[in-house]
Amino acid sequence: MPLDTQTKKMPKREYRLSFIMAVGLFLIMLALTLGVLGLTYQSSLILLDQKREYQKNLGKVVSDLVFDAQLTGVQNIVNLTAEDAIFQRSRDRADQNAIVPYLRGVFYGQKETDLGFLALLSSDNQVQVSFYNELFPIEEIISKIENRRGNERRWAWVSQVASGTDPIVLVYFKREVLDNLTGRVAGHLVGGFFINSDQELIQSIRNQVGSDFSAVVFRGAILTHSGELPDDIGRHLTQSGVDLTEHGPDVHYLFGSQVLTEKISDSQFHILHGYEISDEASVDQFYLISVGVAVVVILALSIVIATLARKLFLKPIGDLVVYARRAERQESKPQLLQSPIKDFNIVGQNLANVITAFQESEKRFQDFVSVSSDSVWETDAENRYVYVSREANSSQNMDLNNIVGKKRWEIQGVDQEYSDWDDHRQTLARQMPFRNYVFRRIDPNGSIKYWSASGKPRYDQDGTFIGYRGTSRDITSEVEAQKEADKIQDQLRQSQKLEIVGQLTGGVAHDFNNLLSVVLGNLELIEETKLLEGEFAKNLADAIKGAERGALLTHQLLAYSRQQTLNPVVVEAGSVILEMRSLLERALGELVHVKTNLRNDCNVLIDPAELENALLNLAVNARDAMPNGGELLIECFTTSLDEEYTDNIPELKAGEYVCIVVSDTGEGIAEDIKEKILEPFFTTKEVGKGSGLGLSMVFGFVKQSGGHITVYSEVGKGTSIQLYLPRVQMGKQNKKDAKEQLLHEGHGEVVLIVEDNPDVLNLVSKQIGSIGYDHLECSDSGAAIEILKTQSVDLLLSDVILPNGLNGLELILAAKEIRPDLPAVLMSGFTGNAISSKEKLPDGIEILYKPFTKIRLSEALHKALHVNKR
Repeated sequence: MPLDTQTKKMPKREYRLSFIMAVGLFLIMLALTLGVLGLTYQSSLILLDQKREYQKNLGKVVSDLVFDAQLTGVQNIVNLTAEDAIFQRSRDRADQNAIVPYLRGVFYGQKETDLGFLALLSSDNQVQVSFYNELFPIEEIISKIENRRGNERRWAWVSQVASGTDPIVLVYFKREVLDNLTGRVAGHLVGGFFINSDQELIQSIRNQVGSDFSAVVFRGAILTHSGELPDDIGRHLTQSGVDLTEHGPDVHYLFGSQVLTEKISDSQFHILHGYEISDEASVDQFYLISVGVAVVVILALSIVIATLARKLFLKPIGDLVVYARRAERQESKPQLLQSPIKDFNIVGQNLANVITAFQESEKRFQDFVSVSSDSVWETDAENRYVYVSREANSSQNMDLNNIVGKKRWEIQGVDQEYSDWDDHRQTLARQMPFRNYVFRRIDPNGSIKYWSASGKPRYDQDGTFIGYRGTSRDITSEVEAQKEADKIQDQLRQSQKLEIVGQLTGGVAHDFNNLLSVVLGNLELIEETKLLEGEFAKNLADAIKGAERGALLTHQLLAYSRQQTLNPVVVEAGSVILEMRSLLERALGELVHVKTNLRNDCNVLIDPAELENALLNLAVNARDAMPNGGELLIECFTTSLDEEYTDNIPELKAGEYVCIVVSDTGEGIAEDIKEKILEPFFTTKEVGKGSGLGLSMVFGFVKQSGGHITVYSEVGKGTSIQLYLPRVQMGKQNKKDAKEQLLHEGHGEVVLIVEDNPDVLNLVSKQIGSIGYDHLECSDSGAAIEILKTQSVDLLLSDVILPNGLNGLELILAAKEIRPDLPAVLMSGFTGNAISSKEKLPDGIEILYKPFTKIRLSEALHKALHVNKR
């Protein structure tokens, strides 16, 4: 066969051999890799099983130890107390004046989590003295302790289940108290703790076990827990404990065990520990990814090795075979590629190729710099710039003559006060890399630019430091955007804080109104008897006035929380201000000069009484800020708020607004307290001179009316408060004159009273009976519906907030289905989200706000029966 034909066929055989080598290497390395991965995968699963078994055993052991330590501590307290000489002497003498203080000292001398219940029982097992830390009455628990007989020293448990709440469980230790004279059992001492309120105990167990959550389970109910419980935890709980036959996929592993079995024979308590199921998924996912990566890497290595083998071995061998055949054929001057001349030519050609590649690399670097938005720089060993990218597209828009040859902090316009330059110099002195060092530079035109620099040190072949290379980037837009985001975030946090405080104050006002209703109503009933005279009658009148002032306080709280019911009408704000001017002048005194600047057509849909209260509160605050007199200016005009302004203020919409401005020339408000002045009970006045509810009431009224309030103040220059209220294009409406209050007596009509508070229910029943009505009583909507179906009722009087089903408004609507012509009156001290305004009330239905007088009650009943019915 001719030599040329053999030479042409050599590459084909080489590629075939390379392919065989690549496939062989691939299969061998793949088999080895998959074997190793399989072994490690099985080992990982075994370790996971061992880990779960360890977690299960650890949960059981730790739970038993922690509960045993808790019980031992309580038992020691009871034994030491029963054996104390002072207690025995007081017990033998039956000296209650000594026993009660002593036991109180023992109870409150312990940590709340160590001792939650302490009681002394008489010889007939009746509780004589008891102390406990539960917030709810525990009569059922005490009754069960009294009914459980036995003199032996032992542990036991009792539980109490209130309607609509989780059970309360007491674990207690009982021991006898002996009479030192007769040696007989003179009583028992009982001490224990409430599992449902012992958060520290379950937290301790969870911390030691290391679970995602832990819980104490009693008869299918979770008494207490630590950590976030999964949503489907209820399907694992049964009346006998915990059912672990199944668990949700990819959610939690659950381990449960019974506790207190050694100390309590009939223990029904379980500890439930939960761990997130993530290990199996992580292991499976890791090994799947590992197999995929291994296949790709092995395939690439096989191809690379085969290619290298061809270039390093097969090609030189082929060249040597060609040379040998040419030499064998005795061709004239056969040339061997490995000859010195040929090697020199190859080295020269390789060197030319290297230079060409280097030039291409340099050009590539310049192209990258020319299109980059960052500035590329280089410094020497003294940290002076020796190179800065010069391309026009670079963001480094400065005169390079002011940069090259200078250090970073020596550049013109660099703000030495903005960044920690001393720390940056120390980093450079230690020749450490740095990233995202931010500094500020003021351009000659006054604009401020922020720069972020990153760099790494350079060393020569001998390891000597020769400078830095790095980049700088203009981050002005990012910094300004972050400042704006921080500002919006601060506004959001302030809004959320005021919203939370508002919800709290609304709840306080609800409970306080119920209390005031009972107090004020009973005081009126006492006053009607006219049995008190002289100083006692004056004391009673003072008490009634105090209760009425308390009612005003709850009104202000509800105004702040935006949960009062308003009576909005369309009024011209300037007219309301003009009508109040004389009142304000009298209230502010001669030292304060009142001025107004009012525009026409400032129509707003508001409760005019609340607007008057708001203006009066602002005026009084202004007067207090001007003890030596000054000027109060009230302005009213229309304005427009665009979306750019309202986007930064939650709940505020763009549109037309009426702006009411109240300005004074007083002392002003310090910057550090300006954010707090709208919070309830915050005041800068002396104790007793202010409740701190004035501005907070104004804030709540404006927000509930769909508006916004801003405060501008400078110390020593005065304060300006702006109220923005939505403008309406409607005519002005006049307020109705108040009618004289008279007592309207009933004539035996039957009133159905629906009230869940027993004290308020008892008071209203007495008031209704005293003004000539008969009444029926119930505490929830379900009982009221049954009464309406079976008995004759002339009028329905219901609280707004009711338990177990319908609220008061929904009850009235349901009652209308049974009795369409049935009159009704609502009463409430706090309507919450049930009723926000009278616009949601049916025709003829009004709300009687707690606390109310008997006269106000008689008016509401009379109006519902005789006026609205017509």
